[in-house]
Order: sequence, then structure tokens, then C-alpha cells
Amino acid sequence: MQASIWTFGSCFLILNDMYLHSDQVLMPRKQSAWSTWNFVETTQNGACITYWQNLLQKLEPKDKEFLITLSPPRIPKNKILKWTNGRVIPSVGALKASIELEKIQGKRKIWFCGSYQGFGFHEDKVKSGLAAADAILGMELKLLKATRHMATSLMESGVRLIVTKFLQHFISTGSLMLLEGGNIFVFQGNNKRVNVKSILKVHNPSFY
Repeated sequence: MQASIWTFGSCFLILNDMYLHSDQVLMPRKQSAWSTWNFVETTQNGACITYWQNLLQKLEPKDKEFLITLSPPRIPKNKILKWTNGRVIPSVGALKASIELEKIQGKRKIWFCGSYQGFGFHEDKVKSGLAAADAILGMELKLLKATRHMATSLMESGVRLIVTKFLQHFISTGSLMLLEGGNIFVFQGNNKRVNVKSILKVHNPSFY
């Protein structure tokens, strides 16, 4: 355990608030300049960056923008979710810790994984998680293919349209997020005083 404390004691985390929203003020003024990663401004907590999820994940419907902003100067309008994300500050100590990690990895059946084992990106999380899983299970794991948009028949598409139209008129309080394959549908009520959020994930088009 002392070795673990010694290794990770060299890493320093910085915490950032992140918001999923549709406030286009936190994007470049000209939409032609929008990209997957958009620098907004520098705040007290560091760089404010907005990720355009519609382009990153090919989300639909196209008439609604889904944005994730890191360390915004204010709380975005039309906020959907908020969470806090921690990342390791790149440093000589963090680099040494990543090298020393091999000496404690798997000791006492404890495995470590996270973005700190790379450059702090999501890909580093996946890579380190796979390495830990491979070692624990004693086998090589393969990543699943990217989620594809759910293929629906003509009848299922028609029924889905009826269901979504119904939800648009039925949801009066809070919001409902419908996750369907690579699609995200958000139904927002007019009553802003009640902040209730529900998430419904559809795995099969026969749901409709």
C-alpha cells in the first residue's frame, strides 16, 4: 500500500465542472466556424471548451444542438446535465508515476486504470482499462464496434413518429431523454419550476 501512495502521490488532479446543454452562446458566433472542439475563452478554472456532440457522435435530430462545455464562465441555458470531471495535470511527477505503476500493478490483486496512465484523454482510459481487464481475465479483449443508428422498418418508423409527437405534447413538467442507438430525443416540459429529469433507453425498435 505504501508503494501505491508513493506512486500516486506524484499525481495532481484538477477538477472541472462540465455541462450538457444546448446554449449556443458558448459556441463560436459563426456556425461555419463550429468544430468538434471549440475554444470559448479563458476562465479562472482554465480554458473553457465546448464539444459539439452532434458532430462528434452524429446525433439526431439535427434541429437541436447537444453541447458539452468544460469550465463555462456561467451556468449554460437549457442545461440538461452537470457533473464534475477530474484529470491529472501533466508533470514530470505524473510521468514518473506512470513508469513506476508497473511495479505495483496487480499486487495484492489490485489493478489500476485511468486516463492518468496516458495523456488524460478518454482513449487513455479505455486503453488502461482494457490492459487491466486483459491481465485479470488472462485473455485479450476486443472493443465493440461503434453504436449504429437503430434500423427500423417503415411501420416502426411511423409508430415512432406517433410516439415522439405524443411525448412532445404529453411532457409538461421536467424532461425526458430518449436514447435510441445513436439517436437522442429530448422532450422538455414548459413548467421550469420542477427540475425532474428521466432517461429512457430503447434497445429494440419493437418497443414502439
